[in-house]
Amino acid sequence: MRDVYYWMYRGLKRIRRDDDPKFDALLGIVFFQGLNIIVIGRVVFKLFPFNVTKELVILSGILLSICLFAIDYLLFYKKRESILKNVPGYSKRRLRTGKILFIIYVILSASAFYSMTLFFD
Repeated sequence: MRDVYYWMYRGLKRIRRDDDPKFDALLGIVFFQGLNIIVIGRVVFKLFPFNVTKELVILSGILLSICLFAIDYLLFYKKRESILKNVPGYSKRRLRTGKILFIIYVILSASAFYSMTLFFD
């Protein structure tokens, strides 16, 4: 996931030249992790239907977001300087593999969410 943070940062740095996108990269990671958990939760609720109140779904979504943010903050944002310093020192093969896996992760996350919205009414 350090590679994901690094490539998210690099992509945002190209797009947002006036800002320092270190925090935005953290929010991007939290967003995609939350998106993937929503997809998994939606599939589980579709396979095993049970009654859940709207308030419980909202509360669990808020708690999930806070937990993901706190964990990712400790794992990535507090160590952002070492990540941004160490990852460029990786071998070319590792950098290429990390970039490809990052692109696959983003595409699959977005397409899984999009597919879920189409097929699970």
